[in-house]
Amino acid sequence: MKVGILGTGQLALMMAQANQGLGLEIIPFGGKGGKFLSSVCAPVEGDLNDQTAVDAFIDSVDVVTYESENTPVDSLIKNAEKIAPTLDALKLFQNRLLEKNFLVEQGLKTVNYQLLSTPEELDEAATTIGFPAILKTVTEGYDGRGQCLVKSLDELKAGFDELNQYCIMEGFVDFDQEISIVAVRDKQKNIAFYPVAENFHRSGQLRLSIVDGEHPLQKKAEDAIRNLLEKLDYVGCMAMEFFVKGDQLLVNEMAPRVHNSGHWTMDGADQSQFYLHIKAVAGQAISTPVISQPVAMVNCIGDMPADTAKYDRLDFVSVYDYGKEPRAERKVGHINVLGNDQSKAEFFNTLAAMLDEANETSLADLMRDRATSV
Repeated sequence: MKVGILGTGQLALMMAQANQGLGLEIIPFGGKGGKFLSSVCAPVEGDLNDQTAVDAFIDSVDVVTYESENTPVDSLIKNAEKIAPTLDALKLFQNRLLEKNFLVEQGLKTVNYQLLSTPEELDEAATTIGFPAILKTVTEGYDGRGQCLVKSLDELKAGFDELNQYCIMEGFVDFDQEISIVAVRDKQKNIAFYPVAENFHRSGQLRLSIVDGEHPLQKKAEDAIRNLLEKLDYVGCMAMEFFVKGDQLLVNEMAPRVHNSGHWTMDGADQSQFYLHIKAVAGQAISTPVISQPVAMVNCIGDMPADTAKYDRLDFVSVYDYGKEPRAERKVGHINVLGNDQSKAEFFNTLAAMLDEANETSLADLMRDRATSV
């Protein structure tokens, strides 16, 4: 079976790498990929906005998935039956207003939000939502792009002018914790849940994810994502991000794809999110993964650490280089750390040292605090 992937970035790379043992042919389609992509599959270079090229590519494969919720929907409509996850899910989750309205309709809690489509609506939103708040574009935003923190009406007006399109204003949440859950559903309606990960962001980008024991809100998170998977008759991997306030979960954002906060599954599970996603979209039945804990993922932002060779001798550390050119704020790789062969204190101290190298001083200090408290 030929599985097409719309996109040639690191998620396509990791899906192609996960194909080992499945016997599928993985074919990514898009712009020029990183230097490692062609070593594990045969990507097809093309423009995702070129309808003729997209049609020809889809005709050449049996099923198609995608690596970004910003994938153009209109070019896929005529081939909707070949796309997994569904176009309904893609259309929902690439539009923040549709997404939030849908979540509320399903009985899930979100932060307070309001659509801003004209300058005249800003005064009302300043009163209704209040400050501080987060201003986000309705479409196209990711990794902290297309959003800004606003603390006054003047900043709101400036942010609205800068983003220059429909926006959503979201109330700022003084949360206790950020978490996410990744789940996969197949065509046979089986659902596999991964453990909740605790996430740490800076400037809107994920810097660290940790899975350490069963989270007290695991069942609530599973119930929330199961609701959406079944409602959408979803096939493939889905991620759901939450703010935690006490015992309450507020849904922050959704992703209809494999997700950065699930990259730890490449080493912390016997079946990664990429492996189960590819199995599901190819029509194969999935099973519940076996998990190793604790496990953590450190994102490499901007460039890879100067000396990754030192990790080669450590069985509990795995380095993933995406083969991308270094660039400010760009995700160029990640490092997974397993706690199996370390004490809990050693595990957190290992994370602290990596975070120091990544200039994540505050996070490194937090990990050292955890090391001394276990």
